Amino acid sequence: MESGIFLISQGLIKKVVLGDSLGLLVDQVYGNVGTAAPAEIAIALNAYAFQIYFDFSGYTDIAMGLARLLGFRLPHNFRHPYRALDPREFWQRWHISLSSWLRDYLYISLGGNRRRPWRTYFNLLMTMLLGGLWHGAAWNFVFWGTFHGGWLAIHRFFTRGAAQPPRTPEWLRRLVTFHLVVFSWVLFRAPSLDVFAAIVNGLGVSRPMSGPFPIGTALLVIAGFLAHQLSARIDAEMWWQRAPRFAQGAIVGVVILLVGVFSAQSQRFIYFQF
Repeated sequence: MESGIFLISQGLIKKVVLGDSLGLLVDQVYGNVGTAAPAEIAIALNAYAFQIYFDFSGYTDIAMGLARLLGFRLPHNFRHPYRALDPREFWQRWHISLSSWLRDYLYISLGGNRRRPWRTYFNLLMTMLLGGLWHGAAWNFVFWGTFHGGWLAIHRFFTRGAAQPPRTPEWLRRLVTFHLVVFSWVLFRAPSLDVFAAIVNGLGVSRPMSGPFPIGTALLVIAGFLAHQLSARIDAEMWWQRAPRFAQGAIVGVVILLVGVFSAQSQRFIYFQF
């Protein structure tokens, strides 16, 4: 019961308070690409990366929490994906149920890495291309899957047979991986390739801000980044279970209050469309 209540509370905070708040600027920028300044677009791209993470991992936390209240223990579907050092590790941390299914039933069925190197690269590309089509029969999902498949193939080409990990600092590898993922999310979020092209072009134009600087969204992105990093080092569920009952009750009360305050801007879960 304690574990289930913790996961449900955590999921509601992720989804309603963090994810939906970030989505306000994201929807504004993607709906008015022609008037958004480069700074607004850059913040919106980073905001969407955390919006989709908080939205989907929040949904997963709520599902896991409800299952635990009924006596079932579902496996975790996320393991701090934005701490990944490379694309392979990202897909070991993001949407683990889907990525495991793609690996077991597509990649391995196509031959995996048991054949010639060129066939392995082809298998990676086809697996992620089909993974993109799983999200929808649209060109943006085709290019999104192809981007990740090509990225995985290139990474494997340069690291195949390497006995030692790259000497590049981990913080730099993590930063590069994160921003390549952010770029791929543009393909995922854009309703069409025209909007994708407008987003990319808008980053390089000189255009005034369409309104006040979105300081609130920028702070939420920073808070989301810090929370993402800290949660990998701190076992919040363990602290929750060690907390006295009055503290747990107070936290649940705060969660209910916050959900009530932010519920007016609440939206559907992003992955409900899939």
